[in-house]
This record gives sequence, structure tokens and C-alpha cells, in this order.
Amino acid sequence: EQVDAAFAQVEEAHGPVEVLVANAGITHDTLLLRMSEEQFERVIDTNLTGPFNVIRTAFDALAESGDGRIVVIASAHALVASPFKAGYVSAKHGVLGLVKTLALEGAEQGVLATAVCPGYVRTPLVERQIADQAAATGPAMPASSAVWRGGRAPATAASGPVRRCRSAAGAGASPLSRAGLVSGRSARAGRAAATRSARTSG
Repeated sequence: EQVDAAFAQVEEAHGPVEVLVANAGITHDTLLLRMSEEQFERVIDTNLTGPFNVIRTAFDALAESGDGRIVVIASAHALVASPFKAGYVSAKHGVLGLVKTLALEGAEQGVLATAVCPGYVRTPLVERQIADQAAATGPAMPASSAVWRGGRAPATAASGPVRRCRSAAGAGASPLSRAGLVSGRSARAGRAAATRSARTSG
């Protein structure tokens, strides 16, 4: 009901939706065995069910436009896993599957879908992970954790500040440019762009 009301307000003020960007995101960092079912469900509800709900609500208007675009902000964790992030990694892998399915189902109606998979970006959500992971592991935090050194995230295969997107349409292409070539693909950003598909499949 909240999603329907929000879309009704947008359409009344600006007309039919032609582009949808789904960017919901929360996390709860802790060891999998310490994570409660309620904590896991909250992360899944926001990060995966949230995009599902807004996409489903917007789809008819996007299809009627004949040129609808959906961009879902996933994560490098849609491609690889990290410790202490069972809920987040599960949700973001699910987002990638959602986008791939949507690209297949929306193709005939001209609705193109892309997932953007940025590496670590210094946001309040990422900064809160430091305290969460410290609570989960104690004072000695592993080298792979999200501790900022010199203003940058740790240099893991899936991290790095966002510089520009790379996608199947070519280096530097945005998810909306040459969209027919990237529908259903994940546009990786920063060092996530260097992650080979052979290492991230599955």
C-alpha cells in the first residue's frame, strides 16, 4: 500500500514513470550463527523484496512507455561474498537474479533492466559496518573487513572507490546508454569491474 501510494503521488505530480531506480539498502553485520531470523528477514525484506515490490508496481507504466528502464543498485556483494554479511550477500545475489529474470520477461515490452554493482563507497551505511563487525569479531578485525585506511576501503577483489561504470556495452558506458546490449547484465564499478565472471559465477 505504501508503494502504491508513493507511485500515485509521483504520477500525479510528474506523469507516468519511465525510469525506475531501486536503491534500497540496509545491512546487519554479524556472524551467520549469531544472526537472528528477524535480522535476516529485515535485510532480505529491504534489499530484495523492496526492489521486487517497486518493480512490480512500476512495470505496467514502463511497458506502456515502450522504452522503460529499470536500474537496480546491487553491490559487489552480488558477485562475491564476505564474512559477517549472510543477509546482505544473500539479498544482493537475489537482486542480480531478479534483474536477469526481469530482463527476459520485459524484453518484448521494451522494458530493459540493469543491475549496478559498485564496490565500497564511503556512506553512513558502510561506516556503520565498522562498529558492527567489531562487535561480531572482537577487537582483532580481519584484513578483509571494511576498515577504512587513508580514506579508502580495503583492497579486496570486489572493493574500491567508484570511478566509472563498465558494462557489456563497453568501457565507460552507463547502464542506460546502448541499453539493448546491457539489459539483464550487471554493470560493475571500481575494482568490482575487474572481477572476472569465472570467479563470480554461481
